[in-house]
Amino acid sequence: MDSLQNIPNDIETVQENSDITHSDEVQAMTVEKCDIEEPTYGFTEKSWRTDFILLVEGKRLYVNKAILSLASPVFDTMFQSDFKESQCEELELPWKRYRDVIEFLRCVYPNNVPTNITMECAVTILPLIEEYQVLQLKPRCEQAIIENIGDEIQIEKIFDLLHIACLYNLVNLRKRCVKITCTKSEKEIYKALENCQPPAEAAKEILEELNKKLMETVNKQKLLIDDISREASENTKTLKAENTEQERQLVILKQYLSGDVKTNKTITLGNESQWRECTGIFDVDTEKENIRTESQVTVWNVPLVVVVSEKSTAKNESYLRIEITCTYKKVVCSFKGRVVVVNRQPKGENHTMFMSGSFPSLSYTSSSRRFSQEIIKMYRIKEIANGFLSNGRIGLIVQIFMTEPNRG
Repeated sequence: MDSLQNIPNDIETVQENSDITHSDEVQAMTVEKCDIEEPTYGFTEKSWRTDFILLVEGKRLYVNKAILSLASPVFDTMFQSDFKESQCEELELPWKRYRDVIEFLRCVYPNNVPTNITMECAVTILPLIEEYQVLQLKPRCEQAIIENIGDEIQIEKIFDLLHIACLYNLVNLRKRCVKITCTKSEKEIYKALENCQPPAEAAKEILEELNKKLMETVNKQKLLIDDISREASENTKTLKAENTEQERQLVILKQYLSGDVKTNKTITLGNESQWRECTGIFDVDTEKENIRTESQVTVWNVPLVVVVSEKSTAKNESYLRIEITCTYKKVVCSFKGRVVVVNRQPKGENHTMFMSGSFPSLSYTSSSRRFSQEIIKMYRIKEIANGFLSNGRIGLIVQIFMTEPNRG
């Protein structure tokens, strides 16, 4: 039977059919060769433990058949009686490099495996591991390469590693390289593709990942556009509602000014204090089941909550009532106010009500910062002849005058 040395090697056949020469890959990936220390087993010297010689680049390496047979099924077959190597004392390994074989033997021999296999060593011995089927070392070599791949690695070197990963079926290394490639910019990737090509199966995975990322980006943009559109729609609705409210307030103000000016009553303020004023216009829908409208105004930078609502008395009489609440606890001041129920008829007579009080009130109860007063009876509002209703709505103008507050 012919020796294994004369049988074409599958890996070498793959390499011959590939555009990339493996030795060139190793040269490209190896920045600095691992320093070879004197091994525990003296491969360079014959001893009682050695019974076979490997000839590499004209140099002898003394090894033990039993150890090589245990580590490698290829060597095990080679040393069987049917092969000429079993009868020889030495075997030449052509096209192998001396330093590479020594590094390979160091990893094969028991109690002689380096604690940390470097990336350079892993790339160096992978062809020998594959050729001699020392498959138990492949995971360690794969992990050594993965651990030494940084995010800053150039894409061209990633493509070289992808060729190694696909050539030796290093699945985790291939996944790592594909993942890092997809973190690079499209410009970097396409520029690298002009100079070198990754293996077809790896290129397919890269394109799938890039398409996946692109779809994620597109979906995020769609969600963002939807959010912007929804916000714009809500803003449009809000603006329309605000414009409608402002238009109603403008109508109320015009109707107020077109009323019987002679009957408009003014408020008298004392000269002993400095006063400031704010005005609010309320458009109240009387057709609601619960008549209530609320607004916040500010005087002297003090926020006041003004509420206009319908209230019923013990005598079952219904009134339109105004309530003013001071939300600041440490404000002390006096206030006066005027509430005008606007007559919606031309030259109609407005109904005016005055109020006055202080914050806090003299009672100092839990409601001492809330003032309320009845404005007008509801039956008067709802009588069409009085002219206060327009399409079921009434208009009020509220003026609040307040002395400069003591903020305690």
